[in-house]
Amino acid sequence: MDYEQFLEQVKADLQEAFPYMDVQIRSVEKLQGESYTGISITPIGSNAGATMDLRQEFQLVQEEMLPLKVSFARIERLAADALERIPQVDQRALGDYAQMKDTLIMQAVPIEPNRALLKTIPHKTMDDIAIVYRFQLDHSDRGDATVLVTNQMLKTYGITTEQLMADAEVSAPQRNPASIRSLAEVLSEMSGGMFTPEEVGAPSLLVATVRDGVNGACVMGYPDFFKEAAEQVGGSYFVLPSSVHEILLLADDGSMSA
Repeated sequence: MDYEQFLEQVKADLQEAFPYMDVQIRSVEKLQGESYTGISITPIGSNAGATMDLRQEFQLVQEEMLPLKVSFARIERLAADALERIPQVDQRALGDYAQMKDTLIMQAVPIEPNRALLKTIPHKTMDDIAIVYRFQLDHSDRGDATVLVTNQMLKTYGITTEQLMADAEVSAPQRNPASIRSLAEVLSEMSGGMFTPEEVGAPSLLVATVRDGVNGACVMGYPDFFKEAAEQVGGSYFVLPSSVHEILLLADDGSMSA
């Protein structure tokens, strides 16, 4: 059995388990080389659904680490959980840029692994990093529900890339404010308060991210971010990309060279 056959069997099982759902095999184009083909499940009459990447589940079955029947039961539980967390999307609002522009946020991704998809989406380049744009439909403790803005969407809205970028520069910092804190403070927080920043003794680095820490490297696309960071650092500094979730700032005090 190959992956496509596995998905066909999963589709049949889920359709039986959830008779009032529309179950489909779907290809999902994502940044960071995470595109995949999986199973989408949508309540009939709803405009929002959930898509599950089942490649890892298939591998467990293929390697005989998990019986097929057990795998189906696990996937049914995953589907039920995903359905509970689906945000309701107002399709009319999604088609109205005047409403959607206030939900714009940014995301920073490396250019090279995303080169093909970047041809289809508006973006701004910063050396080997691209700033892309998303509509934030839902934001809660359960996570974010976002839609990646594409070139085709701009044509539908009748707006330019420049207008999108200008609107995002207003919306994104308001929805996801930038945060700059010492690495020692961040590590102290991650320890659950077991250690104070002084006890952590981390290098004198600053962590720049957004308030909830998700996709926080996007602060590089915020207007005046670098100027504001310089004021907090106290002068010139090095920017060290760490992950899509944060960047590190190191004061250029002469102790290190580029």
